[in-house]
Amino acid sequence: TPPTDDVVIGPYPTVIHPDRAPRDQVLVVQDFTWGKYLGFLQVTFNDDGKITHFSGNPITLDATVEQDSDTLAEIARFSAPMEATIGVSIGTSYVLLDGTRMSCRTKECNLGNVVTDAMLEDQVTFKGEEWWSDVSIAITNAGAIRATIPAGDLSIGDVNSVLPFLNTNDILELHGKYILEALEKSVQDYDPIALPGKFLQVSGLLISYDLSKEPGSRVLSVEARCSECSVPDYEPLQLDKIYRLIVPKYIAHGGDGYTMISDNKISHITGNLDAAALTNYLRKHSPILKGIERRIQVKSSDSVKVRPLLFLFAPLVSFFIRDGIAT
Repeated sequence: TPPTDDVVIGPYPTVIHPDRAPRDQVLVVQDFTWGKYLGFLQVTFNDDGKITHFSGNPITLDATVEQDSDTLAEIARFSAPMEATIGVSIGTSYVLLDGTRMSCRTKECNLGNVVTDAMLEDQVTFKGEEWWSDVSIAITNAGAIRATIPAGDLSIGDVNSVLPFLNTNDILELHGKYILEALEKSVQDYDPIALPGKFLQVSGLLISYDLSKEPGSRVLSVEARCSECSVPDYEPLQLDKIYRLIVPKYIAHGGDGYTMISDNKISHITGNLDAAALTNYLRKHSPILKGIERRIQVKSSDSVKVRPLLFLFAPLVSFFIRDGIAT
């Protein structure tokens, strides 16, 4: 078992039998994040390339594991210039910017509000008296948010920890019905144990979910911030209306199963890097005071049927640690 409180969600490796060849074995492994564990898997193949035997367990990289001197020398060579960059101050936050999985993958989180507001502000363009902006909505998958920032000084390193994937924030045109489908997808597999990263954080939307409803029917209401207006306000989402919104490149191309976006977008403009947008926002709005703003309301979460954690382990328990991939 893991030496810490990391949650085990399956055997290491997890064995998959593909539909095209049910007798074959595909070994899926995962060993958490940040170099806490080193994956270790030994596999034997026969002459036909089929797996005949496998064994292994992740290795905990704690103080008992001797560090490699050559690797340390390489790290030292690059660390000085990197430290000079990531240590650059960009402002202050008076509040904890909560980017934890438990918060951002189950409900509105204030770091999600900051990230999506930064996405929107980076692309706002004044069109004229009838339009305060030509884009008024931003969404991001919670799996893109990878760290929490404590109250205090903010640095480039903090931004890089939160948004490490070098996504661009892209501008799309999309009918309202597909925005609604995306919001249903956001809570389709709602699970406070596995914490899938597809849960959406938003700016310019007010959403109410009822998780006691069947998947696909959990959105109770959606209001969208108007753009063709002189004073921004919220109005019911119109299914046949074309909206301009900002999404990460990952989502624009159908990541996390958001194919209703990639398959039905009317236009697609590649935007700026997400980390640059967040950096500029934090500089401009320092000190950061962002809290919870009731953008996302989740009802009846206690009634959700959460899948049990079933562990079918061999005598020497192997484990599969959640969760180091942007999901």
